[in-house]
Formats: sequence, structure tokens, C-alpha cells
Amino acid sequence: MPRQGQIKYDVVVIGGANTDYLVRGERLPQPGETVDGTEFLSAGGGKGANQAVAAARLGARVAFVACLGRDPRGDELERLLCAEGIDTRHIYRDSKAPTGVALVMVDKSGEKQILCCPGVRATAIKGIVIWCGGGVRRSFSGGAKSRELLERSGP
Repeated sequence: MPRQGQIKYDVVVIGGANTDYLVRGERLPQPGETVDGTEFLSAGGGKGANQAVAAARLGARVAFVACLGRDPRGDELERLLCAEGIDTRHIYRDSKAPTGVALVMVDKSGEKQILCCPGVRATAIKGIVIWCGGGVRRSFSGGAKSRELLERSGP
């Protein structure tokens, strides 16, 4: 049972967040070829962040456990997650490694190519689970099976 004043989460997402740089175009380039795009977009991304946002938009109380660089991309991602109502107190900010990026190319039929540079998330996720430790476990309100999965992802 959570202590008084402690938040009880419906969903705890442990995963990655990065900045997506997306370019849309008529077709994807072949190796060694340059193709002009028709649209550019910079947005928050990463499988973990996307799952946290989806759950929050469906009305769940969400905590996100992740690691971001202490850089402008990390600042923007944390701001975007907070704006979605996601509890970001379990995001660790690392000053020694950058926030990850993904270069995403999408053609007119929706086919895509993605090249990622994971930055801090490449090595930090296990450490971040240890860092936030029991705080997330104690405040997670999911069923027994969900809690078991959370326990297995911890140290």
C-alpha cells in the first residue's frame, strides 16, 4: 500500500527515449544516393517513450523510467513527457553521454529506414532501474503478473 502522498501508477514504462529527425520523401535513397525530401520534422520518440505517451493518452497514471543526456534534446524530451501528464521523476539525466537520436526516412508508401545513435540509453537502462529501485515498485498498482514483470526487470 502506498504511503500517504505517494503516487500510485497504473503503468510503469522502463525504456528508451530519443529525438527523432524525420524526413519524408517520394522514395528512399539507394546506397550512396542522395534524394531530396519533401518534409522535415523533429519529434520525441523511442519505443519506451511512445508506450508511455500512448498509455497516458488513454488515461493511465504513468511513470517513465529512462535515462536522458543532460543536453537540450533531453530537456525537450522531458518537457514533452511532462506535458503528456507522465511522471518523469524516475528519469536520470546523465551529463557524460548525449540523449539518443534516430534518423528516420519515410517514403510516400510509408516504407521507412531508421538509423539510431542510442547515446546514453545504450548502457544506462540497467543502472537506471537500480537507481530508482524500490520507489517505482512500491507505487505500482498493476496486477500480480504486471508486478512480476516489473520485478524481473529490476536488479
